Amino acid sequence: MRIAYIDGFRLYAAFWAGATEMDRVRSHLDAINVFPVPDGDTGSNMASTLRSTVTQVRPERHLGRTFMALSEAALLGARGNSGLILAQYLLGAARSLEGFPKAEAFQLAAALAGAATFASAAVSRPVEGTILTVMRAWGQSLDALAGRFHDLAILLSSSLPAAREALLDTPNRLPVLAKAGVLDAGGKGFLSFLEGIESFIERGNLRHVTRTTLPEIEAPSHSDLDFGLPQFRYCTEALILGDGTADPEALRSCLATFGDSIILGGVPGHSRIHIHTNEPARLFARLESFGRSTFQKADDMFRQVQVIKDRKGPVALVTDSSCDLPQDLLDAHQVHVVPLKINIGGSEYLDRLTMTPDEFYRHMEKGDRATTSQPSVREFERLYDFLAGHYESILSIHLSSALSGTWGAAKKAAAQVPGKRIEVVDSRHLCASLGLVVLQAAEALESGAPLGDVLRLVVDGSRSARILVCLKTVRHMVRGGRIGPVKGALVRLLGLKPIISVDAEGRGTAVGKARSQRANLDRIRFFAEEVQASEGLWGYAVAHAHAPGEALEFAGEMKRALGFGPRFVVDISPVIGLNAGPGSLALAFLPKGSGGEPARAR
Repeated sequence: MRIAYIDGFRLYAAFWAGATEMDRVRSHLDAINVFPVPDGDTGSNMASTLRSTVTQVRPERHLGRTFMALSEAALLGARGNSGLILAQYLLGAARSLEGFPKAEAFQLAAALAGAATFASAAVSRPVEGTILTVMRAWGQSLDALAGRFHDLAILLSSSLPAAREALLDTPNRLPVLAKAGVLDAGGKGFLSFLEGIESFIERGNLRHVTRTTLPEIEAPSHSDLDFGLPQFRYCTEALILGDGTADPEALRSCLATFGDSIILGGVPGHSRIHIHTNEPARLFARLESFGRSTFQKADDMFRQVQVIKDRKGPVALVTDSSCDLPQDLLDAHQVHVVPLKINIGGSEYLDRLTMTPDEFYRHMEKGDRATTSQPSVREFERLYDFLAGHYESILSIHLSSALSGTWGAAKKAAAQVPGKRIEVVDSRHLCASLGLVVLQAAEALESGAPLGDVLRLVVDGSRSARILVCLKTVRHMVRGGRIGPVKGALVRLLGLKPIISVDAEGRGTAVGKARSQRANLDRIRFFAEEVQASEGLWGYAVAHAHAPGEALEFAGEMKRALGFGPRFVVDISPVIGLNAGPGSLALAFLPKGSGGEPARAR
């Protein structure tokens, strides 16, 4: 098949082919991923990046406009080191061809050769033996051959051997690859993208896109590789929008104070960042001076490495960020957390990850308006897909469906991951009571209890758990729509402080009131004492909204009253604190008995 030129429609078809092949090999790429962190997600990240290009763009005949649309979609959807480098590479090529309705072989070759340099410039510390090496080798080959071959199909097939040779040489350039006995996962992913295009051109059918040109490299046993945990915990990304990004070096310098593996892509005013850091919340607080941040991501590389090298058992335990378990308990039990989102001033933050309670209340004190939103189906699907490759089954326990669509998103995602048992439970709870239910499930799983028994335990625990929240003011619940304005005004007029709980359906409800928070705390303590005397308590917890001193004092009172201390004392997550308001205190407890209607586990 002779191809004299490429236009927007042909480019789009080529991207489909490359994305199809990337999706086919992604599991293998995940398995050989050891650099820069052996977190097993390079293939998934690159496949996700390319999927963004073809699902978000409507092609047109004009090459330049289609290429720019594809590259911008890739930039918005980019994930991971290799995903963002690939997106930046595509952006570099698209900028060179922006005014071209179509391009001949030599024009396309020049754009792609320059794109390798553009991509490398985005990386603060480029490393040889990576995807950048393969990109550069292929670009140099294209540039050298463009004068000889005017047929794009021949030019592609003639230039790919240079990319393959560069990929085969990556272990010689990067010692960590040689130690593991693998090729660079990002470089192999890029070659797979190109081979998918070549195969499509040869066969003319996306159904037959497949290449096996390289010897298959057996994936290493990550458990045998002594890499330890990464230096930095969170693989953090975002799109920064604003005039503050007009000085890329100032932005890069800011990023450098927070971690490593820094990639700064995009263009001024529209900058995509990637960084490995231990302080994503403090980072984004600092980035507020550069502009609005959207499309935030903070993958927990510690947990990813644990899953690959040191998982506790055959069942993965998942919850969401409204589950107020302290980080040390989440870590001890290897609980996977999907964050809800907080929207402030046009920026979208990840609950507890890129927005801590302290940072959230700083915004509240300034009078900044905030809203919340649930995780997307795609976010749950990505996590489930990763866990399904390492666990026999998944137990996912979430915030009450009467208060959020989080459970529904998780259910839809579970249906998209075939071949594994994924139980998604609507706890009908939130905050510390959800935390107790999850903690009980974690301990049961670690004791060796079968998933069916643990699921029944979760259902029973969800129907018997209680949470009692003592508000300092109803103002925040009125503003959030949880209490009507008339009722709120009446409560304030009478000087009453309500106690808020959840009913059998998981809806917020008032269960008591007094004229002081102190009186309400006394009532809550007496109620817990009664339950302890009649049923016994598996455990209890104290939660607070920006009131650590008061929480510790109340925890001490509860310990003296019950004879044993709380399972934990914790900050209420910002997505819950938005409605509870600063100064709120909560007691959650889980009786040893059970009763009432079961939680939904479908």
